[in-house]
Amino acid sequence: MVNRATALLIASLLAASPFVAHGASLGGIPPEVINQIKSMPPAQQQALAKQYGIDLGALAGSGAGAGATGPAPGQEGQELTPAQRPLFGADGQLIDPFNPFARDLQAEEEDAEEEAAAALVIEPLDPAERFGLGFFAAEVSTFAPVDNAPVPQDYRLGPGDELNLLMLGQVGGEFALTIDRAGAIALPEIGLVQVGGMSFEAAAELIRARVASARIGMQALVSMGRLRSINVMLAGEVRVPGARSLSALSRVSHALFASGGLSDVGSLRAIEVKRSGETVARFDTYDLLLRGDARGDVQLRDGDVVFVPTLARLGGVSGAVRRPGVFELVEGETLETLLAMAGGPTARGRGEGILLERERPDGGPEIIQLDQEALGKAVAEPGDRLRIQVASQRFSNRVVLKGAVQRPGVYGYFEGMRVGDLLKNPDVDVLENTDLAYGLVVSTDRLDGRIAVRQFSPAAVFSDTGTDENLMLAPRDTVIVFSRPGANDALKAESEAEDALEARTVGQRSRTGAGMDRAAFGMFAEAEAEAEDEAEAEAEAEAEASSREVLLAPVLAQLDRQASPASPVATVRIEGAVQAPGRYPLGQDYTVADLVAAAGGFRGDAYEDSIEVQRVVLNRDSVAEVRTLTARASSAGLAAVDLVSRDRVSVRAIPNWQPDESVVLEGEFRFPGEYALLPGETLGELVDRVGGVTTQAFPYGAVYTAQVAAATERAETERFANEIRRSYASMALTQQAQRATFQELEQSIQSILDREALGRIAIDMPRILAGDPGADVVLSDGDKVFLPRRNDTVTVLGEVFRPGSFRFEVGQSLDDYLALGAGATARADQRGIYVVRANGRVDRPERSLLRFGLADSKVRPGDTIVVPVNASYRDPLDFWTSITQVAYQTGIAIAAVLRN
Repeated sequence: MVNRATALLIASLLAASPFVAHGASLGGIPPEVINQIKSMPPAQQQALAKQYGIDLGALAGSGAGAGATGPAPGQEGQELTPAQRPLFGADGQLIDPFNPFARDLQAEEEDAEEEAAAALVIEPLDPAERFGLGFFAAEVSTFAPVDNAPVPQDYRLGPGDELNLLMLGQVGGEFALTIDRAGAIALPEIGLVQVGGMSFEAAAELIRARVASARIGMQALVSMGRLRSINVMLAGEVRVPGARSLSALSRVSHALFASGGLSDVGSLRAIEVKRSGETVARFDTYDLLLRGDARGDVQLRDGDVVFVPTLARLGGVSGAVRRPGVFELVEGETLETLLAMAGGPTARGRGEGILLERERPDGGPEIIQLDQEALGKAVAEPGDRLRIQVASQRFSNRVVLKGAVQRPGVYGYFEGMRVGDLLKNPDVDVLENTDLAYGLVVSTDRLDGRIAVRQFSPAAVFSDTGTDENLMLAPRDTVIVFSRPGANDALKAESEAEDALEARTVGQRSRTGAGMDRAAFGMFAEAEAEAEDEAEAEAEAEAEASSREVLLAPVLAQLDRQASPASPVATVRIEGAVQAPGRYPLGQDYTVADLVAAAGGFRGDAYEDSIEVQRVVLNRDSVAEVRTLTARASSAGLAAVDLVSRDRVSVRAIPNWQPDESVVLEGEFRFPGEYALLPGETLGELVDRVGGVTTQAFPYGAVYTAQVAAATERAETERFANEIRRSYASMALTQQAQRATFQELEQSIQSILDREALGRIAIDMPRILAGDPGADVVLSDGDKVFLPRRNDTVTVLGEVFRPGSFRFEVGQSLDDYLALGAGATARADQRGIYVVRANGRVDRPERSLLRFGLADSKVRPGDTIVVPVNASYRDPLDFWTSITQVAYQTGIAIAAVLRN
């Protein structure tokens, strides 16, 4: 126990330490001071931490102990409603939805494992963690009564008390009379009156009588003035023992507050008040703290001694109780009393699940199972610990409905319950995007936890409750209803279309004004857009939560965990032309038809005449072999093929099936528009199929864009951007100077990446129309061909004196069109002239001594002649000026040499 002198010494050391600052750790404080602080009571630790800015977290980390203190629902014939939206843990298990503080099941299991590991040994009870110990750990005099507190009528007067006397009559007055050491007061003009040792009520009556008898017509009013102080000694197991000067109205609890509370081993239930060497009262603080009984909290007198003995026995209560903790016991108390100190079991505490941890006389611990009746008979022994087990948080008669339904949740099971009791009306019970062809009932065995699945059709249940699809349910079953495959994609496409329409509408409104201030309209539109975005996000999240991937993941995981050589994994896989290919649970008597329904049905390109089932079997030598079965969907063949574990079903697509692939023809075609693309069709074949081109068509200017080429351009652009970044990084690792910052480089790269990839391919349309197969191209989905009208102009751009467009004339050469532009300027790069054809192709001219023209043919209508600038051009005047200066300097140097 740390006395006052030690505490003052530590405080002085901390005040003198140059390392202590607000929020400081314990790194600069001497180790001996740290050890002293650790041994101090929590109240003094907190006081020092508050005064000197010590981090108690660092103190705890350094090893200090830190303790902290009608018909039944669900019957047949009644409408079923969910108890509450179910809560599922990380492993898919259900958590009690009625518990508002229910945590994730995985975290609860981890806590349970830790508690189970700790329960293997009996832990000693810490007296410092006792209930009620911190109640008196307050600052000195915090709870001492004040002078103006009401005085009870039975208060005993003594030397030092002050009485206020008010005289009423012919000669009145107000007097403050102090009781002297002899216990008397001096009444004005009357004399001494002995009141010491009398109660306040008796003394007041005596004074009134003396005044009335001594003075005719006089009346006295008596009230209590300033109270005297009493000296009380606190001894035993208190924080700060010694003498205390308290108010005369102080009780035992006030004295304990004044002493800073009890020590860690001080008894809370056997506090004694000694007067003249005899024990006059015993105070049990639990009577006051647990039952509000203050009869033992007697009023102290001058010279009393409050003695706190050492505690004798402890008991602990843990588990499902209202106030778990460590409690002090007195001899003869039962375990039922100990449980009552902890507030009794909670609503989830099991009355038949009470465990008693007790040390045997030979020193070994044991666990005893008790019931409520045994608690009242068993006497508590030192060190006993009661552990109240928590009742199960799972409904034993639950049936769970989840997925794409209107009211998912937990329902009560009743005898004879079927799926149709949960799914009665498709307009009320399921969502609009629900897949009515596939549902699952997952049954859990209550003994071994293994699951089994059964498949049903919600549409069949809705249409006829007497069908075999209306499966019988059992307690702990889970009914899962799925959304249609691609429902989330459909929601996103619809949302994008609505956003585009809304953007156009908002643009029109903002342009017209619509009588609303533009700023106000913008705020309104923004708020409306945010609300719509939240609704769309909620709908997408709901569709995602009811998708096959999300709902089937815990089922497939459990089937994988429970698989064994004797019981192969109950899953099968389907691939190919189905709506939702993937892995699915295998039910009893499961056929290919059931698996196709689980996968959302066939796609439009499914080849139903040959559906392949691959199965792994063991031959006579126990070697795995793959066997292939074939089924036809046009007959009852799918339902005739039963599936077994790990079967793989492949649904082939129809060869050359491309009903959604199309090509767009625009411009001067005979019948422009969007056309379905035939397998392997070329551009020439498509033009012939649509009737050819018009007389105004300009084949030389045909523009052909392909999605495949656009994708290639995007990939090459990204590769080029990555190459720029790599080169910049290489320069950073060397001492080579860098001309741009990283931010500038990224801005340049982003501008490159933002360019739209058109995917334009230069084609020779005249040769294609002439039927030349060497010039024809094979079309692909998304291609576009634009055929413009005839363009009889030739454009000259770049370093010419008069750039512009000129009328095409047969026989004109490249030089002729340059002459029409007034010729090339002095800054022109004559060798770099090129021609951009109308179809996008670029040709470079050839120049010889006698001829300057194009390599393949003459200039055509729609061509653009580009004359680039000469980057190495230099003004002639500057050039000859430099030459003259060099020659002049050279001449001066030669003359100087010859002169010498």
